[in-house]
Amino acid sequence: LHDGGKYTDKFQDKLKGMSLHVDHSTTGAQIATELFGNMGRLLGYVSAGHHGGLPNGGSDADETSLMGRLVKDIPNYDAFYKEILLQPQLPKLNLGRSDKPGFSLSFFVRMLFSCLVDADFLDTEQFYSKEKNVLRKKFANIKTLNYRLEQHIDKISKKTKNPVIKCERAHVRACCQQAAEKEKGLFSLTVPTGGGKTLSSLEFAFRHAQKYGMERVIYAVPFTSIIEQNAAVFREALGDDAVLEHHSNFDFEEDENSPNYKYRLVAENWDAPV
Repeated sequence: LHDGGKYTDKFQDKLKGMSLHVDHSTTGAQIATELFGNMGRLLGYVSAGHHGGLPNGGSDADETSLMGRLVKDIPNYDAFYKEILLQPQLPKLNLGRSDKPGFSLSFFVRMLFSCLVDADFLDTEQFYSKEKNVLRKKFANIKTLNYRLEQHIDKISKKTKNPVIKCERAHVRACCQQAAEKEKGLFSLTVPTGGGKTLSSLEFAFRHAQKYGMERVIYAVPFTSIIEQNAAVFREALGDDAVLEHHSNFDFEEDENSPNYKYRLVAENWDAPV
């Protein structure tokens, strides 16, 4: 839908080498609004902006706004309707209860926009650079990483000689394991230094992710020094190639032939399990 404007004679001429400027993103916005009304207009924002960024709502008089794009004169796209089958209606939008519905809706549109742009780039990359696409997938899954983590924690426990510390860490870990079975939501963990909260909280995240079919754990903490410290702890537990470390001090490998180049790729959309 977002590339509906490529389904025109003018864009085909561009593909054949003619030097033409073709606005292909407006077509998808017009089709979405035409088919799905106000809900389609949300898709219109995403389609119209998938190359240049989300447009403002604006008015008919502003040619760069969504409203201006929706009334813009564009090439006939009847062929699109004849050969491209779209679903007859959109799924029901459920944003949940919110005291700020406007914010929820705008956030939803931005999430849609992010999904489309990411998928568009990855689809193109898969066609032109299959080797990069393969590199992106070279990560263990959450289940495998959780198994590695459990083995690592058990090994640390066996080496811990102080019975009090050993008992307290086991209690913290058990609480995290129990919390992972609860409904999705916000959780807090307050544990003194040395109580094993770094690894226990990661085990909570892995178990919770598995329970609800999620594929990523995003660990966000202040100060790059703490990020580096915790990333090192995670790598020790999960393996050197299992963690994407991403912050201002981290230097990514730019050599496409390097095995570590995959971190440069997955940092574009955090498409890594940790």
